[in-house]
Amino acid sequence: MRIPHNSILTAALGLIAVGGISSAIAAPSFYWRGGNGNWNNNANWADLTQWQNTAYNPGNYGVVAFNAPGSTATSQTITFDLPSWSTFDGMEFNTAASTSIIGGSSSNEMRLYKSITVNSGAGAVNIGSTVNGQQLNLKLNSEANTWTNNSSNGLNVQNNLAIGNHSMLTVNGSGNTTVQGVVSQSQANNVTTPNDHSNGLTKTGTGTLTLNGNNTYVGVTNVTGGTLAVNGDSSAATGIVKVSGAGTALVGNGTVGGNTTLSNGATHSAGGIGTVGLQTFDKAGAATTNLTYGSGSIFSWTLDTALTQTRGVGYDAVNVTGTLAGSADSLFKVDIGSGSFEDTFWDTARSWNDIFMGANGAIADWTSIFGGGLAAINTNGQGSFSFSGNSLSWNPVYSPVPEPTGALAGLLLVAGILRRRRTA
Repeated sequence: MRIPHNSILTAALGLIAVGGISSAIAAPSFYWRGGNGNWNNNANWADLTQWQNTAYNPGNYGVVAFNAPGSTATSQTITFDLPSWSTFDGMEFNTAASTSIIGGSSSNEMRLYKSITVNSGAGAVNIGSTVNGQQLNLKLNSEANTWTNNSSNGLNVQNNLAIGNHSMLTVNGSGNTTVQGVVSQSQANNVTTPNDHSNGLTKTGTGTLTLNGNNTYVGVTNVTGGTLAVNGDSSAATGIVKVSGAGTALVGNGTVGGNTTLSNGATHSAGGIGTVGLQTFDKAGAATTNLTYGSGSIFSWTLDTALTQTRGVGYDAVNVTGTLAGSADSLFKVDIGSGSFEDTFWDTARSWNDIFMGANGAIADWTSIFGGGLAAINTNGQGSFSFSGNSLSWNPVYSPVPEPTGALAGLLLVAGILRRRRTA
């Protein structure tokens, strides 16, 4: 039984009204007519069957769609000016132009039961705002919510997201989704088991989910498809983190709070794959966080020769306050991005001793974690990488230059250009 925003319902909505309380036969669907406007304005909506101004706007429950078929695709800003208890089954975005939904002056929360869907070809979707008075927080009220973005444009949640008690949010699709605000557990005081598999986040699909806030949700984080980027401080998000499967990845410049395991083809890269960063594994308070490179996992270590060679700036670095563990076939992969081994940077022998740091300084022997050794890399014959203990080394290869004649040698010395020639 559901209580609608208005107690009088029309038969066209497929509902039976009894004393102001309705029993849903089919969830009502509403289409935004297009353009800027207030949510709480009947003239801005059309219902599924009548294609006319509705008897009431979608004030509670049902799936709302943006936009009505045939409406002009123009960028639009919609002001959500309903009470904060207003709840919807889902939102669907189809228009090719961008859609922004912002909070009204007296409303800063929208509640969702089931889904957000951004279809292929849809424009960028922004929910919430950084402007005071226009923030719009999201609260998930059911046990299973799914957000699917199949657009090449992003789904961006600007403000906070509260996951309900014992609720699981699944983020799916080929497109990218970003939550700028805090991801929390809306009833965290009732959740006593941080590793409860009935609540938390699940990442599927091929897109990237980026978390930029200082998150506090206590459920598990499962990545079975695509990439999870943790850029904020999630040290208070203490549930376990599992990244598993070919094509999955954990990246970011933030802090991961839960004990983390990568396996079965999963890749870990501080910063991002191909970009340099520093990532930390640490729980809020006195507890520590473990990082395990399980069977088939890969640590992709990025180095940018154009940047100052300090950890987290010129090359990837990882801080682990707990135990760093590995497996017999986990790999260490070197990635120099768009650089070339022909660059003069590689003329000199080099070493990096502080890639992995523990609570008490450099981890003594992280190379034993990667039982599969170094992943194959083509250096064009210019040298090779090796590691032992806590050190990764670059060993350049030179070929002898034929001795010049005495007169020519003198000229070369005067010119200051006599040196060893690198292998071509």
